[in-house]
Amino acid sequence: MRKIRSSFRPESGVTLDNGQQTQGRFFGRYALVAMNGASLPTAARLDESPYATFVRHCKDGELPYQVCTVTGKPVFYPRVAGPETGSDLEWRISGGRGTVYASTVVFRDGQASHNVALIDLDEGFRMMSRVDGVPPLAVQIGMRVKVRMLQIDGHAAPLPVFFPLEEVR
Repeated sequence: MRKIRSSFRPESGVTLDNGQQTQGRFFGRYALVAMNGASLPTAARLDESPYATFVRHCKDGELPYQVCTVTGKPVFYPRVAGPETGSDLEWRISGGRGTVYASTVVFRDGQASHNVALIDLDEGFRMMSRVDGVPPLAVQIGMRVKVRMLQIDGHAAPLPVFFPLEEVR
């Protein structure tokens, strides 16, 4: 499917990469859904926001993520509709295991250093977090990690923080 700026408003539809001719105009985020005659995604009509659902699961010690019902691709961060199709998303619970994709260490005057890491979860999505349980400079790309929910001062809900699966040498 061709990416189109949201300000683009064709009068007679658009021909997609698969040759399908769409009808109608673009109306913001749900343009492709509305153009193809479908209704808004179910999530757009829910009483609870995707963030509230995420927080509820985190409080239960679970790491939730979403999967697009059309493409089957995992989606993270929590959203109202599939980013590629505008379709519904369904919630799933991650096993919490992943691999460090990238890591950097933040140094601030007068404060302890900490790392910021991108974690590739085994379910196929990537998220930003940190790796605790080892010195910040010991976090390595390719390191296997597992999530734990930690209550951090100043945050209402526990946050997903990762710990190494194996002892770091």
